[in-house]
Amino acid sequence: MGLCLKASASNRWVKGVVPYRIDDAAFPLGSAVRQAAIQAINAWNTTTVVTLRAATAGDADVIFITSSADPDASSSPFGRQGGSQNVACTSSATAGTVIHEIGHALGLIHEHKRPDRERYIDIKAANIEAGRSGQFSPADTTNCPVGAYDCGSIMHYGARFFSVDDSLPAGDTSKDTITIKDAARCANIGQRTALSTGDIATVRAMYDSVTGLADKITLPETTDNAPALAFHDNALFLAWRGSGNDNLNVAVSDDRGGSVRGKHVSPETSDDAPALASHNGRLFIAFKGSGNDNINVAQVSRQPGGTRDVAPLGAKVTLGDETDAAPALASHRGNLYLAFKGSGNDNLNVMVSTDNGATFGRKHVSAETSSHAPALVSSGGTLYIAWKGSGNENLNVAAVDVGTDASNPAIAGFTDKVTFGDTTEVAPSLVAQAGLLVLGWKGAGNDNFNLLFPADHDGCTQKFTTPESSSHGPALAADSQTIWVAWKGSGNENINLASAEFASQAADSVAQGLQAMNDDIFNQLVQMQATLAAGLQNISQGLSQSLAQQQFTNQALLQKIAQEATMVCQLEQIAERTCTLVAEAHRQTGLQHRIADDVQRLLAIAQATHPAAEIELQRLDRLRQEIERCCPPAEAPPACAHAACPPPPPFRGGPPEVDYRPIPPPPELRDGAG
Repeated sequence: MGLCLKASASNRWVKGVVPYRIDDAAFPLGSAVRQAAIQAINAWNTTTVVTLRAATAGDADVIFITSSADPDASSSPFGRQGGSQNVACTSSATAGTVIHEIGHALGLIHEHKRPDRERYIDIKAANIEAGRSGQFSPADTTNCPVGAYDCGSIMHYGARFFSVDDSLPAGDTSKDTITIKDAARCANIGQRTALSTGDIATVRAMYDSVTGLADKITLPETTDNAPALAFHDNALFLAWRGSGNDNLNVAVSDDRGGSVRGKHVSPETSDDAPALASHNGRLFIAFKGSGNDNINVAQVSRQPGGTRDVAPLGAKVTLGDETDAAPALASHRGNLYLAFKGSGNDNLNVMVSTDNGATFGRKHVSAETSSHAPALVSSGGTLYIAWKGSGNENLNVAAVDVGTDASNPAIAGFTDKVTFGDTTEVAPSLVAQAGLLVLGWKGAGNDNFNLLFPADHDGCTQKFTTPESSSHGPALAADSQTIWVAWKGSGNENINLASAEFASQAADSVAQGLQAMNDDIFNQLVQMQATLAAGLQNISQGLSQSLAQQQFTNQALLQKIAQEATMVCQLEQIAERTCTLVAEAHRQTGLQHRIADDVQRLLAIAQATHPAAEIELQRLDRLRQEIERCCPPAEAPPACAHAACPPPPPFRGGPPEVDYRPIPPPPELRDGAG
């Protein structure tokens, strides 16, 4: 699920709190890369395991999200370094890239550096860019692999990361730096979209812890053995062997452990504890017989309608295989697995049903031995088994190799065995929650029971010893939100039920995520306010300049009007002169008429005395007719009396000086986030 630094006093962030600053120059407010950084911070805060918050003056250790000196690669040191440490990102970094680099700062190592990578991928050294081979070398074995190998981890490189030629068309793998061995088991390498379940589980292994048990209820029901728990169909089921009798009992809680009801007392009996498992929409119960060692598997259901009490067990199958302890059940990759210690021997056995519990087969008998019942659980695509040693009391956890073909499982044995220094006198229990493997057991030499995670690697574990005690080991069950614990009392046989409390504070972490967003939004608003103020100043200056220009325009228009008034007056003077000319023309025309009349009279006199005068008289008559055609008859000329035109006023001054220089931007603001 992940690979992380082995815990030390210096490399973990205290209580999972990581103060941060953002380089405002490299990640300007409102920019895409700034938004990517905020999205990455919120992605980590929503895990509810770590808290990234804006640094204050009192924070000595901080991460500084800034630009990378290498334009082709982002980088970050592993774990807390002390003082200010850079999370350096390229200018094109996405939120996924920043998530990846913050992961390094928390203590996560590249997934493809895990020691078990050869089962899933091959590294093509010849295709790696010069100087980048160290990014593909296996990590130090002192580091901690958590859970199964996670190809979908955001800490895993993609097929062409740092390739000598990453421009080849899709499907051409000739220059890939990483190739996968089985696409069904290893998909989506190099994704930079979101944290995987395994990424979050690894950070939980590093920073989370069990702090106590909450909401404990003590039932009136009693048992001589450990109870069994399973979460199925949105309800919590509890099964136990009766105290003072061997009958199996099954009850249900519909309020997440607040109360238990609907008990069914079965005629089926057992002289040891039962096991429960939810599988393919059905709830199964396994138990050894009372008075015999045969293993039985049946189905648990609820009454239809009404009170929904637990119904009688159904579809019971009795196996020929035997055990002298309790069996274990787990659903894994669509198949139902059964584990038990042998009857008359201590060897651990594992079988599988590929037909929903109708038959079991393909048994593997392990060389590993135990004097008590084992525990089984599926987590992150791997089936795990836990047991106490035979001849010793050490706790052991291993992966069960069931092959890669879920439709044709082949149980080959146990791998990656971890032997803890912790010991127990009775059977342990296992549960998985979102990729995190949790081991529960009763202490050896005392009755306190313990919870430990991650249970698949010794050296990076968190252990919690409860004040509660029991003569048997606890039972564990989980959904995505809660891990429940059930146990019989020590010194009494009453069954108790509670939930495990973790140190991670979801509300606080979410609040920090919202605060990170709010901090950035606030600063963007402040910057917007300053920008708006500068804009208003620009607008004000522009309006002032426009007003001055308008005043000049108005003055010019007034001058133009005065000029036009003068022109009108001058036109009137021209009209007056024209009128005078017309009057003169009239006068001249009248004069011509009088002359013509006088000539006519003279001609008339001459006609009486001279014959040639007749001819001249006729010529003059024609001339008079022509004058009358072209000139109006004599009349009084129009009056022409106009005052002199006043001159236009002088036009003083010129256009105002306008400052066209751009107004400088507002000063850059800084905040606690940068």
